[in-house]
Amino acid sequence: MKTLLSFASLLFLSTTAFAGPQKVMLQVHVESERGSKSSNDSKSPDESRARWLVVRVTNPSPLKMEGLTLKWTLYADDLKRGHDEVVVEKSGDENLSIEPSGRSTDVTTPKVVFEWTPQHSVRSGSGRRVSYKKVDETGHRYHGYAVQVLQNGVVIGEASSDLKLLNATR
Repeated sequence: MKTLLSFASLLFLSTTAFAGPQKVMLQVHVESERGSKSSNDSKSPDESRARWLVVRVTNPSPLKMEGLTLKWTLYADDLKRGHDEVVVEKSGDENLSIEPSGRSTDVTTPKVVFEWTPQHSVRSGSGRRVSYKKVDETGHRYHGYAVQVLQNGVVIGEASSDLKLLNATR
C-alpha cells in the first residue's frame, strides 16, 4: 500500500511538472502587394513589394487572456554580392487580449516595403561595338517571418515560416 501511495504521488508530481502555461493557437497569413518603383522607367529592373502579416490568435482556455504581447519580425535576404545572409528587415510588437473559449483576435502588422534589384545586364555602346555589362543583384528581398505571443514575458505561442528563423528569435 505504501508503494502504491508513493507511486501515485510520483505520478501526480510528474504530471504537474509537465503542465505548462496556457497556450494559444496561431494562424499567420502573409499578405503582399506590388510596391511602387522608385523610377518611372518601365524597363527598370528595380523590384519593390510590400508585405505584412495578418495573425489570428485563438484562446482555447475558458479564461480571458489579457496583457498579451505579439512580437513579430520580418526577415530579408541581403543580396549584396559575396554575402549569403538573412537580416531583420523590421520587427515590432502589438498588445492584445483574447476572449475565452475558442474566440480569436486578428492582429495586422504594418506594411514593410522590400526593395531589391535583380541581377541584370546593361547595354553600353552602339552599332557594331555593343557590349553588355553585368550588374549584380542588390537590396533586401523578403525571406520569411517569426511570430511569438508572450504573457508576462513567457512565450505561450509561436509560429514561423522557417524553423531556423524561430530559433533566431530565442
